[in-house]
Amino acid sequence: MNPTGDPLDRCAELLVASGSFRVLRRLNGRSEYTAGTSLSMATALALDVETTGLTCGTDRIIQFCAIPFDFCKTSGRIFRVHDALTYYEDPGMPVPPEITELTGISDGMVAGQRIDDVTVSRIAAGAALVVAHNAGFDRPFVEERIPAFASISWSCCRIRRSRRRRRH
Repeated sequence: MNPTGDPLDRCAELLVASGSFRVLRRLNGRSEYTAGTSLSMATALALDVETTGLTCGTDRIIQFCAIPFDFCKTSGRIFRVHDALTYYEDPGMPVPPEITELTGISDGMVAGQRIDDVTVSRIAAGAALVVAHNAGFDRPFVEERIPAFASISWSCCRIRRSRRRRRH
């Protein structure tokens, strides 16, 4: 079953065979997916932020991540995924312990750090769309911190569960 002879693959097989473990393998992504034409192409940003809490205006962004990608405006097909931009930012107050527990981001990680406003504003200016898992939460924080995002369309990729109950 282990054609590569890699001892780690054998360990993974043994763990899975025990029935007590699931083993997830690292996805080795690629940057190029398909050729596109400049006429049909636009750039979007997959975006996520971590914050000190839930209240925009009071709480602050402590981590900003965006991955630019080129896509076809008519089909939505992705052509190319660019390098991720990740920044930490010192919120000017201690990171609450519950946020550190949730995100793994500590005071030491954000101390003296700042989002590169010039770089982030430049990539925002070139984007036609921002896609976020919870855009309703991320958008106000991002637009408050980096105003260039206020003029871009946003989309949420979070799947909402139906509130309808099934009849048995």
